[in-house]
Amino acid sequence: MSIKYIFPALLLIIVFLLSAGCSDSSQISPDGTGTNSAATVASSSGVPEGFSLNPLPVETVPDNLQVHAGAVKDPITGEITVTSNGGAGQYMVDYLKVTAYLSNGEIIEKQISGDVNSELIIEEGTKGDDRILVEAYYVNGKNYRIYDELLKYRERTDNK
Repeated sequence: MSIKYIFPALLLIIVFLLSAGCSDSSQISPDGTGTNSAATVASSSGVPEGFSLNPLPVETVPDNLQVHAGAVKDPITGEITVTSNGGAGQYMVDYLKVTAYLSNGEIIEKQISGDVNSELIIEEGTKGDDRILVEAYYVNGKNYRIYDELLKYRERTDNK
C-alpha cells in the first residue's frame, strides 16, 4: 500500500471514530425550550422505563427557595395547563422541568421558566388520568420536586 493512501485512510477512520454514537434525540421547539417528547426506553411490556401514574410526595424546599406550580386539565379536550406561581425563591430558579405521564403510556418532558404566571400547555393530554410532575432546578445546582399530582379526566354527564 502506497504512503499516499495511508494518510487519507487514517483520516477517514478518525472521522468515523469521532462521529460514532454522536446523536441527539432531543428537539428544540419554536419557542426555544428543549423538548423531549416521550421517548424513554421502553421495557418489554411496551411501557417506558420509569413510568408511573402514582404521584410521589413533594420535597421539603428551604424557605428561601420556595416556588409553587399548579396544573389543571381541560374537562372537554384533556389538554393540561401547567402554571408557575412564583414564590420567595423565584429569583434563584433556573427553570421548571415538567414531566407528564399520560394514561396512554407516553412520557412528555418540557421546560418553562420560573417566572410568575409562566404557562405550558400540554396538548397531548389524554381523556384519562394523567400525572404531572414539576421539578424546580435552581442556579445553585439543586433541584426539588415541587408538584406531583394525578389529574383525573372528568366525564361530562347528563343531568337527567
